[in-house]
Amino acid sequence: MSEPDAGSHRAPGLAPSDPGVFRVLRLNGAGGATPVDALDATAAAGETIWIDLDRRDARAQAWVREAAGLDPMIAEALIAEDTRPRHVIHPPGALVLMRGVNLTEGANPEDMLSVRVWGEPGRVITLHVPGVHAVEDAVAAITLGAGPRDAGELIVTLAERLVDRAQPVVAAVDDAMDEAEERLLGTSADPTRTELSATRRRAIILRRFLAPKRDALVSLMAGSSTGPGSELFNERHRARLREAADRLTRLVEDLDAVRERATIVMEQVAAKVADRMNQRVYILSLVAAVFLPLGLLTGLLGINVGGIPLAESRLGFAIVSGGLLAIAVGLTVLFRRMRWL
Repeated sequence: MSEPDAGSHRAPGLAPSDPGVFRVLRLNGAGGATPVDALDATAAAGETIWIDLDRRDARAQAWVREAAGLDPMIAEALIAEDTRPRHVIHPPGALVLMRGVNLTEGANPEDMLSVRVWGEPGRVITLHVPGVHAVEDAVAAITLGAGPRDAGELIVTLAERLVDRAQPVVAAVDDAMDEAEERLLGTSADPTRTELSATRRRAIILRRFLAPKRDALVSLMAGSSTGPGSELFNERHRARLREAADRLTRLVEDLDAVRERATIVMEQVAAKVADRMNQRVYILSLVAAVFLPLGLLTGLLGINVGGIPLAESRLGFAIVSGGLLAIAVGLTVLFRRMRWL
């Protein structure tokens, strides 16, 4: 399949005002941007066109596949239903697939949202669903005139903001684990297995996507220094990618620690439950041991035959009850001396 020519960029009839287009901006190279009225606009020297699309929109997908002038492999990766974080250097640019925490109201943060980016000198195409705060952060910076100045810096900025947005979520998981450990060691109610399982599950899911993203950033940093696509990133970009990868490594390590701590706390909770159960069974066993001979004696005294001692005495019941009590006390003292109690 050959790449479409420039004239085919208008084939799907997609315009910046269509629902599938979040924004089309011309980055001016100084931190600001102006809106663009066509997706096939050409960037002048020192400028970059940023095309931001809704990944779920059929017309946006058609534009990426048929009219964006992309290699078919790159186009399919951008609109794929499910992706894992990775990067591909493909002259003249780079494909970067990332994931960010879901900060939409009422959603679970671990239900991560994908951000697909194609960057080349003079143009960046991003696809994602609504609610990715990292993209809005980049737009807010551009509005203030302090945004990315070129394609490489836009990719780096999105990567950094995705990491920034993940930090509070990972910190919340870590705090939940701290609280569970404090409850286990304190006097309050022990954490339940359901709570610990939920915390451990969140840590596992977050790590599942953050770890490959870290690897993708490290690989992008290394692959962007030499060879095809290296013109997209300068040394400052690579330094920022290195810092983002380092922060992401710390987050992954925190999640690994949470997962291991949750396993240990679950084992401790199970051990405490088993200890309490064993203690109760032990006490019941001792009570049974005390009352077993008493039950034997009362059974013997209750048989319906002649010759039962004290049967005719008015003090018989009191004497027998006292004797039984004395036996119970004696057994209790014996058990204490044997350190069974």
